[in-house]
Amino acid sequence: MQQRRIVVTGGGTGGHIYPAVSIAAAIEKLGGWEICYLGSKGGMEERIVSNLGYRFLPVAAAGVMKMSMRKQLAALRQSAIGIREARAILKQERPKLIFATGGYVSLPVIVAGWTLGIPVVLHEQNAFPGLVNRLGSLFSRNICVTFMESKPHFWKKRGIVHTGLPVRAAFSEEVQSFDREDTDKITILVSGGSQGAKAINDVVIEASDELIKEGYRLIVLTGERNFESVTEQVRERFTGQVPDSISLISFSDDMPKLMRGADLVISRAGASFLAEMNAVGLTGILIPFPHAASDHQRFNAEAESLAGAALVLEEKNLDVKQLLSTVRSFDRETIERMSVSSMAYAKGNAVDRILEVLKPYL
Repeated sequence: MQQRRIVVTGGGTGGHIYPAVSIAAAIEKLGGWEICYLGSKGGMEERIVSNLGYRFLPVAAAGVMKMSMRKQLAALRQSAIGIREARAILKQERPKLIFATGGYVSLPVIVAGWTLGIPVVLHEQNAFPGLVNRLGSLFSRNICVTFMESKPHFWKKRGIVHTGLPVRAAFSEEVQSFDREDTDKITILVSGGSQGAKAINDVVIEASDELIKEGYRLIVLTGERNFESVTEQVRERFTGQVPDSISLISFSDDMPKLMRGADLVISRAGASFLAEMNAVGLTGILIPFPHAASDHQRFNAEAESLAGAALVLEEKNLDVKQLLSTVRSFDRETIERMSVSSMAYAKGNAVDRILEVLKPYL
């Protein structure tokens, strides 16, 4: 018997790709389904998806925001080509459903699916939906959201379901046994996202001698491209050596372990990181990336702040004095209270909730 197919699409960043593959894996476990992933040729999604063993088919796409008119017209031509390519693929694959998580490559697939009468379900990771998903909502049966705060910003208001954001099983498994070590030192995990954040790294390192004097321990995820320069900065501040109270890591694929060992985070406000932070009950200081599309990280951070899960510090106000003042506002009692709020804000079982939305189309 021929397997039934589902098309999954989403690309450009890990925030779009990892929720997509989480749902792909969950659908595969149901049995009887084959996953076909449509994305940009040479994009991050091609490498990740191919490494996971899914069949990957490329579709032309390009972004149009913050470009000159000439480049916007070229991008629109690419999108038109992408719609034709996606239609050809969908006619051949004949999927029962398209599950889309955003990124420019999603839009040609969504539109092509709509023209062929194939049901489309979106997932939006951020508190302010991206342009693709705002447009895509018009062609979709349902929209799964991580933050209920995103609902007013969609152009289509029906079929919106609060599901949360899928996180890796390791985070969910640790919720029940989560227990930080009771030490005198407060451990701060510094993360600028998968690529690192120079603005955050620079200010944290500039403040590091003061933080260490006050009894803090730092774990700094520098990003691979920043590792050497951050290491050199630290050595210059501490007579040629990296002190024991500072751990410098270029990249980690074991975020559950790092988060379990931290009391606070200083981080960007990407949706995936925040979902992981909430899952393990962490709190801290969120510094939204000011150039994120549609300023979505600021919306994410503000939602966390309103829930009592974190404090927000804008990058334009980020300096050593402000950082130290904000860190010092977290005593043990405050950390405990806000950690409880962070865990309460987590939307558990997101994969199961999304599968419930998909069930009528399977």
